Amino acid sequence: MQEANVGEIVVNVRKIIFLIVQGLL
Repeated sequence: MQEANVGEIVVNVRKIIFLIVQGLL
């Protein structure tokens, strides 16, 4: 795993969590 790939995954996960939180609210 390259650091760049890990960073992209982290960003994607944060976006997904953000959307889920907005959906719950």
